[in-house]
Amino acid sequence: MPDLTTLTATSFAPEHPVIYDASGDIHWQQLLADVAATRASIAARGALRWALFEPDGYRFTVALLALLAEGCTVYLPGDNRAASVAALRDEGAQFCGDFPADAAAAGSVTSPITGAVANPSSPGLALGGELVIFTSGSTGAPKAIVKQLAQIDAELAGLEQQWGGQLADCVIAGTVSHQHFYGLLFSVLWPLTRGRRFCRQRFSDPALLAQHSVQLGQAGQQRVAWVMSPAHLHRLDGAALPWPALRERVAVVFSSGGPLRQAAALVVRAGLGASPVEVLGSSETGGMAWRAQSCSANDSSWTPLPGVQCRASEAGTLAIRSPWLDAGWYNTADAIHMCPDGRFQLLDRVDRIVKVEGRRVALAQVEGLLLQSPLVADGASLMLQRQRQELGAVVSLTHAGQQVLEEEGLAGLTRQLRAPLLAALPATAVPRLFRPCHAIARNAQGKLSQQALARAFEPGTLAHLVALDEPADDALQLKLYVPANLRYFAGHFPQAPVLPGVVQIHWACHYARQFMGLQPAPGDMKAVKFQALARPDTVLTLTLKASGTWLAFQFTSRLGSHSQGRLSLGGEA
Repeated sequence: MPDLTTLTATSFAPEHPVIYDASGDIHWQQLLADVAATRASIAARGALRWALFEPDGYRFTVALLALLAEGCTVYLPGDNRAASVAALRDEGAQFCGDFPADAAAAGSVTSPITGAVANPSSPGLALGGELVIFTSGSTGAPKAIVKQLAQIDAELAGLEQQWGGQLADCVIAGTVSHQHFYGLLFSVLWPLTRGRRFCRQRFSDPALLAQHSVQLGQAGQQRVAWVMSPAHLHRLDGAALPWPALRERVAVVFSSGGPLRQAAALVVRAGLGASPVEVLGSSETGGMAWRAQSCSANDSSWTPLPGVQCRASEAGTLAIRSPWLDAGWYNTADAIHMCPDGRFQLLDRVDRIVKVEGRRVALAQVEGLLLQSPLVADGASLMLQRQRQELGAVVSLTHAGQQVLEEEGLAGLTRQLRAPLLAALPATAVPRLFRPCHAIARNAQGKLSQQALARAFEPGTLAHLVALDEPADDALQLKLYVPANLRYFAGHFPQAPVLPGVVQIHWACHYARQFMGLQPAPGDMKAVKFQALARPDTVLTLTLKASGTWLAFQFTSRLGSHSQGRLSLGGEA
């Protein structure tokens, strides 16, 4: 079988099926014709730097082969948003595929599907050039990674050595975009060079992928290999899919792009009789290792791919050397434990890059964009492990931000903070949950306290401190946000939660002790009045003033006064 660097017009017979499409297979002869037509359009531009974004699997393949046959540098952005287009313009790239209309100002070519029969005199393939893919660095700035075709060929050879026997003549289908390096390798380049058909369509819904796989079997087609992301596997409904029919049709399920939870692996194992094959890798390194989880704790260990050497660096992180990397050892940011048999177990990452539903997110980039908001004085983001992976952000608010929180509540503040982030980041990289605070928790070295950040999202017994005036000896004023997940709301008028009066007294005592060094006695009170109900998602202003042996407190909001009274500090006034 050919590699990319040895692929020619005669690598396959003219009638060899390349792409599976619902309307019928597309054969090698047709692919060559469409590549030749696209090459003519590209050559007319006289440019050697091109950005390619094309959701359609066949159009993408045509354009990619045409560009490489012209010896071009091909940039493969993860999206076609305005920010990505601007960055690609700065690289001097022309645009090919599905880009916004304004990209045409820099020159654009749409991959033509001509339907013409290949001309015997049309130029052969003789692929050259290089690919440039993008990933986030530690600061979140897009990092360009150059991939030479020889590197890709070496990795494809390793994949074929490891799993080629399982795939046989499988049709390759999946949920992962070919604009992602994992999707590019597994869904396009690997099957293309090994003569296997791959689906033109990408299935965003696993249920549709399952339905399509069953239909392939009913039509007498061969088996299917799934190229999946952990995000999609985590959402599989074990009871909803036609597992008995799929067991006959699905040969193997691949997963990459992030950690796969064991529970999700076991759903697939119960349905198909085999666990998903997880591939550990990154855009920088390519594939490094694999595993298949079962109920055994030993299955959490990773086995290096053929040709890959692994060891622990001096810093305790994974270091690898492989034929598809530049010479020398590459140190990753994954802490590991090496096993005696040469396998390893992954521990935590030592940088601030996380993966949310398979997409790499630089927390520093999210925080940098948050700080551009006039509503935010300081901010920190973190990964939250809830029913699904999602990002949260803890924000210290400016005066303008505090006003938005008071007037529009947390939902209004969240909308205003998310809007500019959605314009600059993929949706999965934008925090879904926000928590206000007075100051971001950091240690003496200025590093974020992850435990304190995580606690901001857990049900608690205190409000979130939003603002604090400089305490005087006898007076203090602070603003408190009352979260909806406060423990005191549980069972306390579920249809219309109310902050209990005893909690307000408890808070007055707590903050007097914390910030004023006083010891009020909640059992000895005078002139206590509860004037208006305090509800969730309210900003309360707490005013404390000490006079003699009494501490006066008052809770107010933009709606007026909620409660007030005096607490004994010991002795009679």
